[in-house]
Amino acid sequence: SYVKPNEIAVMGLSLGAITTSMLIGAEPRLVGGYLAAGGGNFPKILSESADGAVIAIRQARMKHLGITDVAEYEKLLKQHLYFDPLHFSRLVRRETVSMMLVRKD
Repeated sequence: SYVKPNEIAVMGLSLGAITTSMLIGAEPRLVGGYLAAGGGNFPKILSESADGAVIAIRQARMKHLGITDVAEYEKLLKQHLYFDPLHFSRLVRRETVSMMLVRKD
């Protein structure tokens, strides 16, 4: 077998880094990971992102909910999003993860 079960690590970039950070915290079989340009605080990310796909989803959700103010949308997300990469960060072994931090994705 080419895979050594006790040597599996993961890597993620941008949204992949966000999901990877959650995976590393939740999956004990992973021995480490590399996170590039990820973030936490989903309500803020989903409310302020300039990514075209996120904007389209945000606009559609706001229209569906009858919300016109982005700050109100962020507040609603804070009330209803229960999982966030920041919640998993305390579960990650710091010595097993490398991160590339950037100001904007």
